[in-house]
Amino acid sequence: MHKCRFTNTFKKSWISVGALAICLVFAQGCAEYHVAMKDADPAELPYKEKMIHSLGWGLLYKPQQITTNCNTETGINDVVVKSNYLYSLVAVLSLGIWMPIEIDHRCQAGPGEEIRLGDK
Repeated sequence: MHKCRFTNTFKKSWISVGALAICLVFAQGCAEYHVAMKDADPAELPYKEKMIHSLGWGLLYKPQQITTNCNTETGINDVVVKSNYLYSLVAVLSLGIWMPIEIDHRCQAGPGEEIRLGDK
């Protein structure tokens, strides 16, 4: 009897497609946008993180506002907006109805405060 080779090839290709899909889910490539002042001097090194969600193509929460505990005299030092593969996938699968995004910020050091230099 002659064995059908198409069946084995078909099963192997589906396994490969499944493995590729799993790798794509866990290999979250990030898009990161950083807005900083010209002479940045952060008061604290770690960022304060906030996840925001746009629902209904931005019609439900308009505009998105994030409050912070920064000193009103010094203000915000820098802001980082992050997106990744899963956030984009959620937006595409929901046809833009739900769009999550992560926003991080740091406060600027005021007069007499210790300035911490370095990366994130």
